Amino acid sequence: MKEGRVLVVDDEPMVRDTLGQVLTDEGYVVDVAVDGQQALDRVQTAKPNVILLDLMMPGMNGRQFLQQLRGNPDYASVPVLIMTAVHGMSVNLATIGASEVVEKPFNVDDLLNKVALRRLSVTRRRQDLDERADPADHRSPRSYVRARPRRRPRDRARPRAAAAPRPRAIRARVHRRVDDARARPSVAARSCAPAARDPRRSAR
Repeated sequence: MKEGRVLVVDDEPMVRDTLGQVLTDEGYVVDVAVDGQQALDRVQTAKPNVILLDLMMPGMNGRQFLQQLRGNPDYASVPVLIMTAVHGMSVNLATIGASEVVEKPFNVDDLLNKVALRRLSVTRRRQDLDERADPADHRSPRSYVRARPRRRPRDRARPRAAAAPRPRAIRARVHRRVDDARARPSVAARSCAPAARDPRRSAR
């Protein structure tokens, strides 16, 4: 069973009844309208997922209906499939605001595939909009930073600085050097001491 609402706009009763039956059997909810004005009333009552529209109709025709429809932002994105009996009709779909062309007589499988694809595209677009509008899916930058795992710093071999000598150690080294210097006779003292006299020279 498919879900969705399809609006069939055609002035021929047989076309409305046939399409209505086929689409209903596929599980769609089907609304029908005989001209553009009635179609606008149907759209405002219940927004359709897809519209099947005949261009040539008495009163408000298909082109006038599209102009009114696209002028309303609430219905600007509703897919519209144009139904025509003119084979190979060249029409600028973007200019008139239509999505695709379906030729009469209808190929039922082709028609159902096009309706299903257009309905699916609308459903996905609405889901995307709902997800973007959902505040639960949007976190503040601060909460995002908190949620991110912290990176562990890399282990890098950093050279350790030599510990500065303590004042006590410095004083101890100075005193030790001074004591050593006092214990040893200096070179100058050795050279200045009087040499011992030779007794043999003094006898002479």
